[in-house]
Amino acid sequence: MRGGSRNGCALKRTRIQVEDSRWAGEYLASHGFIVAAPRFPKTNGSDLENMDMNDLLNQPGDISWVIDVATGLKAGLPDRLKDAVDGSRMALAGHSFGGLTTYLAAYDRELMEPRLKAAILLAAGVGDILYPLFYKTRPLPMLMIHGDQDRLVEYDGTSAQTYQRADVPRVLVKLVGGTHMGHSNIRSIAFNFDNLPCWFAADKLKDDGTIHFQADLKNRTPDTGVGDFGAPAPCQYSVPSGWVMTADRQKTLSNEIMLAFLDYALADDPDEKKSALLKTLESIDEAQSDVIIKSAL
Repeated sequence: MRGGSRNGCALKRTRIQVEDSRWAGEYLASHGFIVAAPRFPKTNGSDLENMDMNDLLNQPGDISWVIDVATGLKAGLPDRLKDAVDGSRMALAGHSFGGLTTYLAAYDRELMEPRLKAAILLAAGVGDILYPLFYKTRPLPMLMIHGDQDRLVEYDGTSAQTYQRADVPRVLVKLVGGTHMGHSNIRSIAFNFDNLPCWFAADKLKDDGTIHFQADLKNRTPDTGVGDFGAPAPCQYSVPSGWVMTADRQKTLSNEIMLAFLDYALADDPDEKKSALLKTLESIDEAQSDVIIKSAL
């Protein structure tokens, strides 16, 4: 696997900023986390002409390289951060295709990063190919946040389905009116930015026959719990009618929930923090009409 500086690795207790993850990185850094936001070279979305989804299989190795640097096993950490990173409390977060990387680094039998203590999935793509056996590797706590007006990754076919399949401590947050692009650094206006790629770049979102990462994962021996695609392709399904959550609102809610989840998942004894997390989630769920939360902790 390639090792090199490449969506979001949250390391307990300054920041390295990268475009779309800046909103989360700055928030978590302000609460005492060290946040490394590596940019994957072939799936970051800034260069659609050279996008290569098959590079996914290299990306868990990139995460491991970042953690090696952060913990001093490899050179590259700024002097001001030396001995500042708590290597026993590492979490990984990913949005969209970075979410699929997070799934693999968290739970895949061959590709997992063993130092991770928690996984956060923001509108994670392609989770429909992961079946119950996939999550049997270890009981790593999982947080999923996903909008029901996401036009690029269908909520019901991915995150909602993962919640049913994954027998690990988990929380599912449905943002009513939330969108896919609402987790990027777009301006906060009440318009579904997901429409833009669906209108103007739909051909770039189609499988032209060259994408084989799913087959590579599925055809391994022994079976690692990867199966066939089940969710509809981007832009090829309907979403609920109604108002769209603003991007600012989506990011504010996500930040609040991520922070509460990390306080639980990265604790020395998560069971001691479980009741506090459940109380926070219950209060958010009851007080906000645009958030629906399920938990199985």
